[in-house]
Amino acid sequence: MEDRYLIYRELDGYVVKISNTIPEVIPDGCRVAIGDNLNFEEGHEIKFYIEIQGVAENGRITSAYMLQLPLVLRHLSQEKTTLKEDVEAVAETTAYNLEDTMAVAETLALSLMEIENLKAEIAALKGE
Repeated sequence: MEDRYLIYRELDGYVVKISNTIPEVIPDGCRVAIGDNLNFEEGHEIKFYIEIQGVAENGRITSAYMLQLPLVLRHLSQEKTTLKEDVEAVAETTAYNLEDTMAVAETLALSLMEIENLKAEIAALKGE
């Protein structure tokens, strides 16, 4: 038997993700419970509504239930995941572009200050 790692919401036990490996990042308000590959596989969180009802001190699931979701809900869940990933990718790109724009603006501001300083020095040399 192989371990499966179920990320679930603390509030209601709803499983949001199943992974074959120990999750590196756990979202706020979530915890990880350990199950087995006989009952849980990656992708089951899309096909089934899974709720963790009990977890032992060692992190192993003691009680859970699964309810198979209708096909339309599975498609909606997958669409939601895809859209969320797209939004996150756009946000990351936008943040990167904003950092580049800010760096260019800072360089331009420094260049303008240097020009103003040079103008002041020239004016001082001319005796103005």
